Amino acid sequence: MRLFRRHPWLGDGLITGVAAFCAAASVYFVADLIGWPGALALHAIPPLALIWRRRYPVPVLAVTLVTSLVQWGLAVPYGGAQVSVLFALYTVGRHEPRRVSRLALAAVLLGGLVAPLRQPYAGPANTLFSALIIVLVHVLATNVELRATYLRELEERAARLERERDAAAAVAVADERARIARELHDVVAHHVSVMVVQAEGAGWALDDAPEQAREAVGTIADTGRATLGELRRLLGVMRADGVHDLEPQPGLAELGALVARFRNNGLPVSLTAPPAEANLPESLQLAVFRMIQEGLTNVLRHAGPGAGATVTVTVSPDRLVVEVVDDGGGPADRGPSAAREPGPAAVPSGHGLVGIRERVALFGGRCEIGAVAGGFRIWAELPR
Repeated sequence: MRLFRRHPWLGDGLITGVAAFCAAASVYFVADLIGWPGALALHAIPPLALIWRRRYPVPVLAVTLVTSLVQWGLAVPYGGAQVSVLFALYTVGRHEPRRVSRLALAAVLLGGLVAPLRQPYAGPANTLFSALIIVLVHVLATNVELRATYLRELEERAARLERERDAAAAVAVADERARIARELHDVVAHHVSVMVVQAEGAGWALDDAPEQAREAVGTIADTGRATLGELRRLLGVMRADGVHDLEPQPGLAELGALVARFRNNGLPVSLTAPPAEANLPESLQLAVFRMIQEGLTNVLRHAGPGAGATVTVTVSPDRLVVEVVDDGGGPADRGPSAAREPGPAAVPSGHGLVGIRERVALFGGRCEIGAVAGGFRIWAELPR
C-alpha cells in the first residue's frame, strides 16, 4: 500500500490491467454477435479510460457508462467490460464530494436496473446481485474517504499541537530570560552603588589618607571589572519591563533559609554547601540559589509523598557544581507546565527546568536533567 501511495501510477496500471483482463474474457463472445471492430471498441475503451481516473474521475465514469449504454442498446450481453464501471464508481466516491458521488451511484444503479429490458440473460436475481455489488463499492469508497479525512485531521491537529508546544516553550524561555535580566540588573546596580561610595570615600581621603584612597581606588577597579562581566551577561538576555523586588538578590548565604522553608513545608532536605565566599560573583551565587530553589520546587511538585532530596554544592578554583537529587517515584518527565503550586516554600517566579537550563547557558556551563535509578537528578556545572 505504501508503494502505491508513493507511486500512484503503479496502482492505476494494475487496475487497468485487471479491467482489461476481465474485458478480454468476454470479447470473443461479443465479437460473434456484432463483429470484431465493435467488440474491441466496447471492451478496450473502458479499461483504457481508467488510466485517467484520478485526474478526471467523473468524465472517466461517464465514458464507461456510455460504452455500457451502447452495449445495452445493441442488446449485447454485459460481461467483463462492466468491471471498469465499478472501478470508476469507486474513484468518484473516493475523491469527489458526497453530492457528486451520490449522483454517480444513482446513475450506475439506474443502468443496472434497466439492464433486464434488453439484456437476454439478465433476470431478477442477476439484477439484484448487480445492485448489491454497486452499493457495496460505493459504501467502500465513502468509508475509505472518511478514514483518510480523519487521518488527515489527526495529522493536522498533531502538527498544530506541536507548533503550540514550541510557541509555549519559546514564551517560557523569553519570560525566564527577562526575569534573569531583571535580577542581573539588580546585581549591576549594587556594584555601581559600591563604586560610587568608594569613589566618594577616595575623594575625601585623597589628601589626608592617600593609602586608604589607594585601596578605595583598587576596590573601584575590581568592582568595575566585575560589573563589566555582569553587563556582558545582562546584554546576552532579553530585557523586559516589570515591577521587581527592591530586596537584595539571594546568594549562597541564604541557602540555609531556603532549605528550612522547604523542610517546614514537609520536604526532607539534606544540604551540603560551602560557606558563602566573597570572591564568588553575586550573579553566580544568585544563579546557584535559583537553580536549587527550582530543583526543590520540582521535587515538591512531582516526586510524590514521602520523597526526600539531597542538595550538594561543590566549589573548586575553576568551577562550581550544583546537584539536586530526590528519591521520589514521580513521573520521569517533570516539565515546567505540570502540577499544582505546592505551597509557600516554592516561589512561583520562573519556568522550572527551562529556567535552570537558561541560567546554565548564561554562564557558559553545562547541565544534565533527567530520571536516575530511584528518583530524579538535576546537575549543573558552572565556570567561576
